[in-house]
Amino acid sequence: MNHNPGFQPRAAGFTLIEVLVAMAIVGLSFIAMFSGIRQVVDGAVTMQDRTLASWVAYDQLTELRLSGEFPTAGSRRNGEIDMADTTWRYSVVFNEGGESPIIRQAIVRVAREDEPDIVLAEVTGVLLNQAAAGGAGGNWGDSGRFLLASPDPNALPGTPSPQPDGADSPDSA
Repeated sequence: MNHNPGFQPRAAGFTLIEVLVAMAIVGLSFIAMFSGIRQVVDGAVTMQDRTLASWVAYDQLTELRLSGEFPTAGSRRNGEIDMADTTWRYSVVFNEGGESPIIRQAIVRVAREDEPDIVLAEVTGVLLNQAAAGGAGGNWGDSGRFLLASPDPNALPGTPSPQPDGADSPDSA
């Protein structure tokens, strides 16, 4: 025991300053934590939008291939489609397909309707003029698969393939 007459024992507990400092530290920690969580959620939403936009782009390219259309080079097509409760804007640009006049490059770009200047997906595909190719593509509609399946990479689509050794050619029958 202290027998000093001017000494008074200190009450147990924290001072107001200590409590305010602790609350400020906890508050800043919560702000940092919620900011990090918000970034994760925003990233997930962006990835979902990019995934859906790529599906829209691939769907448009597939529809073009299945339709058998062969748009002129330099032409453009725009449209809107609803998917997953969102309206998407797409544009398709058709370019020459290299040295072959029966091939077109199609570039599909997709954006949300409410943010048309932010392209979320871009897909490039190839279209084959099946009429000019002699119908060799059949009803596949998938010109990319037909082009990749050609046994002779130097032959144009629709030209007869060389017969294997020992096989009768169609002309000799």
